[in-house]
Amino acid sequence: MNCELCGYTDGKFYRAEIEGSMLVVCSGCALFGKIICEVEDTHKVDRKPQKSYGFIERSLKLDYPKTIKQAVAEKQLTIEKLAETIKESPYELKKIFNGKIIPADEIVRKLESALGISLYEDVIGTFEPSSTDNEISFEDIAQIKRKKQG
Repeated sequence: MNCELCGYTDGKFYRAEIEGSMLVVCSGCALFGKIICEVEDTHKVDRKPQKSYGFIERSLKLDYPKTIKQAVAEKQLTIEKLAETIKESPYELKKIFNGKIIPADEIVRKLESALGISLYEDVIGTFEPSSTDNEISFEDIAQIKRKKQG
């Protein structure tokens, strides 16, 4: 049995109401809602062959600060002048340049336009649904997000 939120497979499971939805979750995720009852895995399910799903997602480049700094240097701009051009705070741009914050999509578009660069890349991946009916579950979404972040 898998937690429908995080995918955890060992331990006790509970039926819980979380954000208005009834889910079967592990003891850790059950803390996010109201526990209704404990659930026992009383049967083993023969797994069907899994479908694989592919996805392409546009993602901010990991080295976005370096890409921005190089473009600013090539155009011989200062942070203040760039901030004035794209109508953003120099303080916020300094944080972006240092990689301390991830820029919002709107700021990324402004930077790309002003500097003539691309800060996004296509990320190609695959995953197999964890459920026996080959449907995408909350667990699958959590796995995709973990892969993307990790």
